[in-house]
Amino acid sequence: MESTPALALSVVRDRGQARVAALGPHPEPRLLLRTLLEALLPLDEAAREDGRVAPAFRSWTALHPAVTPGLRSDTAQLVEFIAGLLPSAPASAAAAGLLGEPGNTPSPGLS
Repeated sequence: MESTPALALSVVRDRGQARVAALGPHPEPRLLLRTLLEALLPLDEAAREDGRVAPAFRSWTALHPAVTPGLRSDTAQLVEFIAGLLPSAPASAAAAGLLGEPGNTPSPGLS
């Protein structure tokens, strides 16, 4: 039998997969990224429920460290996937744009 925290996390994962599946077989990277990021925001009751699951699950894993390696692997895969959706630019150029260094215009909202 699956534990309650693991079951709750699987519900969150299923909701996320349903959001992505609703985009169709080959969504544009920008739409896919937006959908993934919007899922993290507490915009409706389901998203607020999902948001409460993560900290509860983290607390549970502190007492059940055997599940941690699998979660780290899943998290690394998700981070790699999301990074692959982002446009690439040299890190120094991107950072300079964010920081508003001389000769660069700061990004909107960061000035």
